[in-house]
Amino acid sequence: MKETLIKENDIYFMEVTENKIIVNDNYEGIIVFDTNMNLLKKMRLFEDIIIYSSYDLGNDEIVLFCPENEKILYINLEEYKSIVIKIDEEFTDVVNLKLFSRGADSCKFITPQEEYIEFSWKNGLIRKSYQSMIFSCDQKCIDRTIITDPMNRILVKNNDYINTDMYEHLFVIVYEEKIIYYSREQIKSLNPRKNYIFNHAKFVMKENEYLLVILSNNKEDGEESIISLVNI
Repeated sequence: MKETLIKENDIYFMEVTENKIIVNDNYEGIIVFDTNMNLLKKMRLFEDIIIYSSYDLGNDEIVLFCPENEKILYINLEEYKSIVIKIDEEFTDVVNLKLFSRGADSCKFITPQEEYIEFSWKNGLIRKSYQSMIFSCDQKCIDRTIITDPMNRILVKNNDYINTDMYEHLFVIVYEEKIIYYSREQIKSLNPRKNYIFNHAKFVMKENEYLLVILSNNKEDGEESIISLVNI
């Protein structure tokens, strides 16, 4: 296990891409690490940013959804460029978006009501879309694995989880006081260190090894967090 301690920073958000780990930088931007936890870049985005959710588009590109700020952001993590788009009030209450597909300069989300929302960073717009507008050139985003029966039973029995993640044959459920993951047909668990709670966890592949990247927060100090890399 490898751990990195972060102090004097209110870390509440984490995203993991193919080769990068991203966390918020207080309420001003994001911090980008590689999978060895080497600092790559601090990106200032805008004052008082609150990241509600994120979407990994692949190819070193992510989208940040910030409904409280009435903004959605496209981030290129290779060139470290960002595009900030103001969203209309009708989208600020739409919080349970799932990534449905992506194109060269846009992506589409689907809501729980099966409505489609298109975000085009090239044209600087976000709007409701329709299935007829979902072009065949888009790459449809699908779940990477099937939830196993034992893990599904855990989800049903204990549904107060923070987040879940899937990667090939791996599946993880994150609770504040426990992480449960499925690997090689075995269910295993992790507990946080003393005075810490789990915040988020995602899988990443590094040099043909599976790692679980975990964000933990200090319960007694809101500006102290740990990012852990656990071999699975």
